[in-house]
Amino acid sequence: MSAVADTAFVKERRALRLPAAFVEAASVFGVAYVAYAAVGYRVVVQQHLAVFDAVARLAHAYMVWWNVPPKLASVGFVWPPLQTLAFLPLAAIRPLSTSLAALPLTSAFFAAGTLVVLARTLEIGGLRLPSRLALVGLFAVNPMFLFYATNGQGEAVYLFFLALGTHYLLRWHLGWGARALAVSGLAFGLGILARYELALWTFLAGASIAIALVRRNAPRREIEGTLLAFAAPPVYAVAVWVFANWQIVGAPFGWLAAETPTTQVAGTTTAQPLHHAITALLSLNWRLFLPTLPLLAALVLVALALRDGVSLMLAAALSINAAFTAYLLLRSGNAGFLQLRYNMRPMPLTLAAVAWLLHKSRPRVRPVVLAAALAAFAAAIPLTWRTMETYQYQYDEKPFTEAIAHLGDRNAMTSREYTRALDAATGMADYVRANVHGRNEIFTDDAMTFGTILRSGRPGVFLDRIDTGDKRWLELLAKPWGAFDYMLVSNNEVDLILRYYPFVLNGATPGLTPVYRTAGEVLVRVAPHPPEGSRNH
Repeated sequence: MSAVADTAFVKERRALRLPAAFVEAASVFGVAYVAYAAVGYRVVVQQHLAVFDAVARLAHAYMVWWNVPPKLASVGFVWPPLQTLAFLPLAAIRPLSTSLAALPLTSAFFAAGTLVVLARTLEIGGLRLPSRLALVGLFAVNPMFLFYATNGQGEAVYLFFLALGTHYLLRWHLGWGARALAVSGLAFGLGILARYELALWTFLAGASIAIALVRRNAPRREIEGTLLAFAAPPVYAVAVWVFANWQIVGAPFGWLAAETPTTQVAGTTTAQPLHHAITALLSLNWRLFLPTLPLLAALVLVALALRDGVSLMLAAALSINAAFTAYLLLRSGNAGFLQLRYNMRPMPLTLAAVAWLLHKSRPRVRPVVLAAALAAFAAAIPLTWRTMETYQYQYDEKPFTEAIAHLGDRNAMTSREYTRALDAATGMADYVRANVHGRNEIFTDDAMTFGTILRSGRPGVFLDRIDTGDKRWLELLAKPWGAFDYMLVSNNEVDLILRYYPFVLNGATPGLTPVYRTAGEVLVRVAPHPPEGSRNH
């Protein structure tokens, strides 16, 4: 026999070696997710600082699984659907939803994903791993981003898609081809369904693509095909949403006018002159996130000096939110548009701007650019914190700074004014669980009492607008006698039941007798027959 035949076969075991990029991404995501989830659990669940809108979206996602019968229409047709759909995986788990733990666990996922995307974007500037992690780390602990990474609000969702779309758009400009463009278009399309205003950045991205192709003297067919590859996902996403609104609620574009910000600050409906609006927005952007304005100026200078279209596009991306806000202020006079959360959209784009400036800089200038960026991102942390503490147009930013300051004391926040609504909903939910057991026994306006519905864990007990549709629900509101046993009424003047029966809270409405009361809601027993003297006897 030959020597080859006498040789025993030994199988070599190869060590599993993960790509360095995967290890970096997994590490950034894992550390960020655990940190954000832990801080969010402490603040939201233990310190009881739950944001109104976030609880509403979670409640609607919970109803998708646990209402009787379950229905996807519980998502609603006013707010961007992905803000609610993002909660669906965790909403299927009752304890995570009813305890509100699903809020920080969900927003932490998207915030951690945003940091991964930003770290990859910084590779465009040729930064090594320590420098990338330093910049991303400073951004990650900025108190404004930290707040929305931990509170369950939709900002974490759409900022992720904005960062992802911008990342792949820059990669396309650097020659990655149609694949990167398709991913960018998909990200912007999903971003629009997470926040409608992201359509502005989508149009800007499309314009930058068209201009770049024209400057390359690309043939007409290439321009058309490339723009189609980018635009198809956003157009399809919006078309599906329009079609769903048309088929289910009969108003294909009703969502365009329905989402309007509000603020409790007095005198917020007075229109301001243009120069006042510009001054307010410049001051706001400087105080909210310090790097934004210096990076905007640097991008404009680079665009003019190098005739660089991408720098000009990024400059427009940083400024488009302020321009749109100024337009809305001049048109409506509603200072609610000056809320901090509506002006944080440029924040992740600043890291993309840093990456591009480093990419366009000469090697000897790059250390200066990096040092300036690190200094600006570090200086932004105390300035942002101070702005959140003192800024006039709030959406729980100041309470969050107080919660972080008292992070070691879980009871420090429970007596604060902004926790009372959640505590009241919990108290009412406890009463309902103990005393009401049948299906559709409690008639309520879910737009105001969603907190109680969620905390009770039993949406089937409640008869709300999601169950019946507005037309049938209003008919029952006018003639409630014998149709159900109770009404749950919020003391908020927007509650439709309170509008129809303005004296129901104090027991002055015949046939509607209060049986249990919290600081925010009243459970009312409904008479089985129309009482004498009732408005619909």
